[in-house]
Amino acid sequence: MKDILIIYPSMMKGGSTTSLLSILRLLDQNEYNVDILFFNELGPLHDELPAYVNVLPFACKYDSRKKIRYRKLLSLRSNLTYLRGKLASAKSGQAITGQQLIQHDTVRLCRKVEKKYDIAISFLELWSMYYLVDNVKAEKKIAWIHFDYVAAKFRGKYDRKVFSNIDNIVFVSDECLKKFQQVVPQFASKAICIENILISDTIRAKAMQSVDFEIEKDRLNLVTTCRISFYHKGIDRALNALIRLKSQGALNGIRWYIIGDGQDFDQLSLIIEKEGLQDVVIPLGYKANPFPYMAKCDVFFLPSRFEGKPMAVTEAMMLGLVPVVTNYASAEGQVENNVDGLILDNTDEAVYYGIKEMINNPSKVMDMKRVVESRDYSNSFEMERVLQLFN
Repeated sequence: MKDILIIYPSMMKGGSTTSLLSILRLLDQNEYNVDILFFNELGPLHDELPAYVNVLPFACKYDSRKKIRYRKLLSLRSNLTYLRGKLASAKSGQAITGQQLIQHDTVRLCRKVEKKYDIAISFLELWSMYYLVDNVKAEKKIAWIHFDYVAAKFRGKYDRKVFSNIDNIVFVSDECLKKFQQVVPQFASKAICIENILISDTIRAKAMQSVDFEIEKDRLNLVTTCRISFYHKGIDRALNALIRLKSQGALNGIRWYIIGDGQDFDQLSLIIEKEGLQDVVIPLGYKANPFPYMAKCDVFFLPSRFEGKPMAVTEAMMLGLVPVVTNYASAEGQVENNVDGLILDNTDEAVYYGIKEMINNPSKVMDMKRVVESRDYSNSFEMERVLQLFN
């Protein structure tokens, strides 16, 4: 049997967690012993872990964000790293760029793993990957990256030493893989593509749960499930498009439900109230199981500025929703434009016209919905590539 360690921040709601659970459920527990290590909390979906997976004591020595901040405030090195991170973010225009430096510094607050593993996996970028390299011993080290490394404006120079000490770097779409290989060519031979694994029967079964939620069927009902992060998910530019349509008297027959929480949730609520959008935009907050809510809607709307290969899009299609998405790296690999969904140019103006098109031509959306409902979007065959990587 092979011993595997998986490093992951927590069992949070999101596509990477769904993919991780799919892999763990498909692994033969008679061939693999699996330990999983979280940062300093289990996360809301920890109960979904298969019984054979062993949860280790948390990696971080401190059990709260407040204690971590206080510990860093006392460290000159951490303060200098924080300033460097802020400058890097300001230069790139993306807050996440600085997190390459800041989260690597956070590894210093974590304990090392004493056991040596056959395979160790960081199943998310940033902290998980840095911890894998600095604090874990393993015959083979694998890093999973779930978004577009280039579009997110990550700096290859910050991760050069990290990638040098990793055996394989997994990307979840061919588009993200190719862009990484072009921008960071010295590690091109280590990089491979394994798509996020989804099984439609699992998603549909979760959607059968009874919830107290009804929609108005005379409207076109949109839904978005994501972390409420304006700069990443583009929620702000969709709101601006709705405000513009309202000022033109053209905002009717549509309702947009937003499932999730995050750093910009309060700002989202303020904009809705200030602009009088309460009858159009409905933030539902975090839902441990969003699928029963999604299944009642018509369109899955994702106005992101960048993505890897978002599982939420495929999950929505498994439930019969029409995806209306921006042209992120792998959009064309997920959606057949104007056949089973719409791919909008990745601009604020295109998001505006995309919403306008849905309002003016709901019958076109319903035609695409019939196509979506006739197709199977499962990809459990990807598990063979996971097993090849492990072996």
